[in-house]
Amino acid sequence: MFDRPSRRRIANAVGRFVRDRAAVDRRALAAVRIGLGLVILIDLLLRSRHLRALYTDSGVLTTDALASAYPSLAGVSMHAVAESVAGPAGVAALFVVAGIVAVALAVGYHSRIAAAVSLAFVLSLQARNPFVLNSGDLLLWQLCLFATLLPVGSRWSIDAVRGTPASGDRAHPGRADVQVASVATAALLVHVSLVYVTNAVFKLRGDHWIAGDGAAIAFSMDQFTVLLGPWVAGSPTLLWILNYAWLGLLVASPLLVVARGRIRTAIAAGIAGGHAGMVLTMAISVFPLVSIVSLLPFLGSGVWDRIEAATAGVRYRLIAVVDGDSNGNSMATVGAVIGGGLHTAVRVVAAALLVGTLVWNAAALGYVEVGADDAGIDPTEYGWEMFAPDPSGTDHWFVIDAELASGEHVDGLGRGSVTSEPPPDVDATYPSARWRKYLISITVADDPAVSRSTAAYVCRTVADRTGESVESVEITYHQRMAWPEPSEEIGTNRLVTHDCRV
Repeated sequence: MFDRPSRRRIANAVGRFVRDRAAVDRRALAAVRIGLGLVILIDLLLRSRHLRALYTDSGVLTTDALASAYPSLAGVSMHAVAESVAGPAGVAALFVVAGIVAVALAVGYHSRIAAAVSLAFVLSLQARNPFVLNSGDLLLWQLCLFATLLPVGSRWSIDAVRGTPASGDRAHPGRADVQVASVATAALLVHVSLVYVTNAVFKLRGDHWIAGDGAAIAFSMDQFTVLLGPWVAGSPTLLWILNYAWLGLLVASPLLVVARGRIRTAIAAGIAGGHAGMVLTMAISVFPLVSIVSLLPFLGSGVWDRIEAATAGVRYRLIAVVDGDSNGNSMATVGAVIGGGLHTAVRVVAAALLVGTLVWNAAALGYVEVGADDAGIDPTEYGWEMFAPDPSGTDHWFVIDAELASGEHVDGLGRGSVTSEPPPDVDATYPSARWRKYLISITVADDPAVSRSTAAYVCRTVADRTGESVESVEITYHQRMAWPEPSEEIGTNRLVTHDCRV
């Protein structure tokens, strides 16, 4: 049909098309590295408020309870091992070390090694208590994995200034190779875009987002809304605009990989702006921050040119400080020898990730069957279904009733009096978003060992707080429809009744 020159021209044209769309600005990768380091630090700080309660054997989930619910995770968490050796102090020490590594990642000190170690710490912490996780945690470790495969240290880093072999080059502002296109960059761009493409498909399968009610239902759930959230929830016109603006951006998300230049940048900036709005309105842990970081590779070179121009003075002063203390390229020869083999390995892993993310998301959407059920893994349970196909429009809260030896009843988390009446602020009934996720998740899991472990923790903490012995703890789960108006009907389910004297 085509002669050889024609086929060659077609192949070259297709190659240029793919390379152009797989290209990522090196400064964008540097921004991803910096963002990942900062997000991990923020996550560690937020989690550290409940370190003992959520991540140690003296908290809600003992390692025995974890083994009951997730047998495959019980033995792989460094945090569980550290506690078995040094108690809660061992877990705290790992938090500190993880924070130090996150700083190294942010400043670009042995960037890929820091990314690999951060990945190990993130997975270990997530394995210690999977009940507190949301989609943002899944995306966080995936971005750390991509950071080990990409030249995230080739700009704006100590590696770049010192010419560390792991970074790939030094910080020469005039270098022409400002962009990098590889299997790894293609895999990253496809993976992130599929987060939004699959979420768009899920939402289009529902009714309320298309009808213009999706955002209103999401903001009606008081368990999520914080800061400006209640004000947004009370603005019907704004909610209607936000509904279709967000849905439109999600539907346009395939252009993140198909388009380039200003179109790609505009869509990425719009979605990132939506996530920034979530930070100001919803309590969903670090999910919006991780999502913003994941969108940085889609921003065009013009954005990074302006950022470099605005920060030139600061950057050159930092370069002078770091370069003045540099020991040069003493490891360059060793790095070059090792680098050849690593380059091949990176391409193989990146190709596997590219194929894997396509197949996995297709399975999550129900388009293909992968036979993962035989391994106890269902891709449909790990899709990107945030508020999709439709938000539930249901508020959930818990009554944790601890009965003291004196006969007095006190709240198990010290939040005030024990009452079954709907709280005026559902979000305020939870110590944090992680706590909310934990309590709702263990209710869904309905594992007796986990429920008893949680109740036993309440027994201990109430006894410590009141100075009295505790007879029993009862945890009940309450829910009611919040949209279009709060329902008078409240559903109640007893999660566990535990005898503290046993």
